[in-house]
Amino acid sequence: MILNKKEKRMLGRTREQLVAALAVALVATSFGSLTARAEWSPEAEENYSSVAKFERDFAVNTIRDAKGNRIRLMTKAEGENAAPDLWAHKDLADDGIPGTSTAKAYATLTLKKPAKPIIVAVLDSGVDISHPDLKGMIWENAAEKNGKPGVDDDGDGYVDDVNGWNFIGGKDGKNVGTTTLEVTRELKRMRAKKPSSLTKQDKAYIAELEAAYNERKDPAEATVKKYGPIQKDYLAALDILKKLGLTEESVDAVNAIQTKTPEEDKAKTVLLSQLNSGRDSSVLKEIVDYYQNMLDSYLNLNYPSSSDIIGDNPNNLHERYYGNGDVRALGADHGTHCSGIIAALRNNGIGADGQSNWVKIMPVRAVPDGDERDKDIANGIRFAVNHGARIISMSFGKDFSPGKRVVDQAVAYAAAHNVLLVHAAGNDNKNLETAHNFPTAKLLDGRKAPNWIEVGASTKHADALLPASFSNYGPKSVDLFAPGKDIYSTTPDGTYASFSGTSMATPEVAGVAALVLSQNPKLTAVQLKRILMTSVTPMGKVETFQPDDIDRTRPENANRPGTKVPFSTLSRTGGIVNALNALKSL
Repeated sequence: MILNKKEKRMLGRTREQLVAALAVALVATSFGSLTARAEWSPEAEENYSSVAKFERDFAVNTIRDAKGNRIRLMTKAEGENAAPDLWAHKDLADDGIPGTSTAKAYATLTLKKPAKPIIVAVLDSGVDISHPDLKGMIWENAAEKNGKPGVDDDGDGYVDDVNGWNFIGGKDGKNVGTTTLEVTRELKRMRAKKPSSLTKQDKAYIAELEAAYNERKDPAEATVKKYGPIQKDYLAALDILKKLGLTEESVDAVNAIQTKTPEEDKAKTVLLSQLNSGRDSSVLKEIVDYYQNMLDSYLNLNYPSSSDIIGDNPNNLHERYYGNGDVRALGADHGTHCSGIIAALRNNGIGADGQSNWVKIMPVRAVPDGDERDKDIANGIRFAVNHGARIISMSFGKDFSPGKRVVDQAVAYAAAHNVLLVHAAGNDNKNLETAHNFPTAKLLDGRKAPNWIEVGASTKHADALLPASFSNYGPKSVDLFAPGKDIYSTTPDGTYASFSGTSMATPEVAGVAALVLSQNPKLTAVQLKRILMTSVTPMGKVETFQPDDIDRTRPENANRPGTKVPFSTLSRTGGIVNALNALKSL
């Protein structure tokens, strides 16, 4: 794989890209000390709080987007010198890496081009359909493409849905970027009720909402309060050293500065304390801005409603015909990254490789920077089904789902029309037998959707480190795992980046499913799911660390104790999705 200088540089996150990537349900935590890393002890672990959780993240300059996917902040120098590790398609037997064996499948099997490409809907934050590595891989609605602008040429109720649809935009072309979390919306709604009208169930629900809301708000406030001044001190010190001739923020450059006064000595010490830990002014700015944005938007009880832009009735969950045709809109990093995992052009000498050569990506925008609304997800599923999608990739989730019934109806609609739904298990290192991550395969009527695959995230390690430390899990609730840590893929404007999360594992599975379906398009969604489930790389007997948010792939955490369990206890199959095995089983 050829990596040009621009691609290396774009592994470093610019502010615009990073803010755009903050799409969907927030992980409740904050950063710890800037200057020292606390030693582990049983007592410290016992008192482990939501504020302390980000101590480890901050130590390696990582933040979590609103879905909990990890994005590592890089200094400019790191970004220039970074190179991707394209491990996800590798094979356990040949490479010692538990990837999807996709590269081996293409190399050793005779695969045929299908009569029609498989349409995969990416129900997400939006997609940059002009990315060079997605050229020719985007779905087109022929009737609308060849029709008249401003006219519903195919009569489906959506005007100019040329490449997909945006359910979080207005007819005037404006789009929702940032919004609140579902817990914020629900808490505001419940607080507005008259106390005399509250039932016992209402009071219990409010208490649950208050606890969940404060778990997010408290660490965000603490972070801004603590690290805002640290950032201010750093910038003041930087200004002093620049006057002495400092031209770049690096350890060597700062050490080379000759100081003469105590003030200059102090400035030098301040900069070195951060730069020695890989933090420069841009990284510090990202951290403070991220948490301030969290308080100003996700957790702001007075934040404007998305409906102010969309123009819909938020109380009418069965309303369908709203939105616009702008499938990129605002914040397309997440959706573009997922699309590349599925469909980035293979063997074109640039960027990444997708799972399947024979797909068309249908962008369906329904996930803002914040929590998605249930009605938008339901409408997104229905749109994809009605326009020919065979697979829907769904890398989102949240703790509360007041409109679950309407989502369940859409899930059943997809099942009735033979469409496979692939969903991210979430990044809270929780057991989904007891924790919530909506939407779910379990419907309100007690049935379980037969066309649903729930996906956990794995690493490139075929040992105790196999499950990603952040991944949710569950012996009955999660179906299988797929590569989801340090996954390199497309991001807007011709760029690339590495993200970690079950958001990345999900399109890996959707892409494998599309590749398998391309070789036998007559498979039903249930049959396709069965093939993927029964053809996994079996890893169930491997003793692994139960996900606990401690990234033991990092040297400083390598000896941290944890609970070890058979990998089989983390999902129904105890395995990693495997394209080679699945194709051989046809």
